[in-house]
Amino acid sequence: MLRSLGALLLALGAGCVPDPDIKVPDFSVPRPPVDMASPPADLTAPADLSDLGAAAWQPERTGTMAFLRGAWAADGALSAAYIVGHGGTILRRTQGGDYVVEPSGTTENLYAVVGLPGGEAYAVGAAGVILHRQEGTWKREGMGLALTVGLFGVAAAGPDEVIAVGDAGTIVRRSGGTWQAETSGTRSDLRAVWMGSGEAVAVGAMATILRRQMGGWGADGASVQPADRQNLFAIASLDGVLFAAGEYGTVLRRQMDRWVAEPTVKPPMMMQPPHLYGLWAGGGEVVVVGSAGALQRRTAMGTWVEERSGTQVDLSAVTGAGGRALLAVGAMGTVLRRP
Repeated sequence: MLRSLGALLLALGAGCVPDPDIKVPDFSVPRPPVDMASPPADLTAPADLSDLGAAAWQPERTGTMAFLRGAWAADGALSAAYIVGHGGTILRRTQGGDYVVEPSGTTENLYAVVGLPGGEAYAVGAAGVILHRQEGTWKREGMGLALTVGLFGVAAAGPDEVIAVGDAGTIVRRSGGTWQAETSGTRSDLRAVWMGSGEAVAVGAMATILRRQMGGWGADGASVQPADRQNLFAIASLDGVLFAAGEYGTVLRRQMDRWVAEPTVKPPMMMQPPHLYGLWAGGGEVVVVGSAGALQRRTAMGTWVEERSGTQVDLSAVTGAGGRALLAVGAMGTVLRRP
């Protein structure tokens, strides 16, 4: 729900203020109504995207109407991908483009997934659920942590180097075959985590940005302008440069000792910018997805353009690996593929 101050600032064109009521992946924000009579499998891609310089995004049939929240692709050909969502939903995309339901062993909502070579993968979700896929089977892990909070982000640097983040500053790490809690130094809700060589970065509410170096977590250290202190929902790296995405169309780029706001495409005056829930970076471009079917792309020249998703449902994640082909997932079992 928008605060009256936020609405006033929007009306004056002075920007947006963080909304404390927004807790992704709850997505508790006003959105255009969705035509429930038209499931995403029947969506029609726009006939002409030449003005946007991009191929059309095509809907894929998943066989589910679950709200899909996280996705990971193994390669640029999308020969294998994992998608997770509400009610313990796990889908695996096969090399032929079919979607196979994999038993998760839980009915808790799943919010994020990351894969590894050899078919291994990790998924996290509500009530501290951590799932590990080995030899084609998903099994529960980390129960000794006795977590009750939701976990919303997960990243992996290897089969035994995994980090998950969640509510109330929760950070847990798998190393040496066991899961352990790590001290974050914050009570802010964390929504996403990225892992690189010897470091990790987590983002969350009110532009919280934490960095893990030398085995400990602390404030990232790079400054964020007051006007850009929005709730952040996703993070990714492009050629060593970090990007974070969040509410009201916010995309921040880490530049030396500060985070700089990117000039994303903004709607006309008096219209609320979309909340950006998912972010992917690779091949010289950055792609973000969000509320009401929002889909934007940062070109290799550093400019932002809109791409037509063909849907008004919320899109929560976007994934790819080393190629132009991407998948975007969201509400009502929506999966869109960029050829």
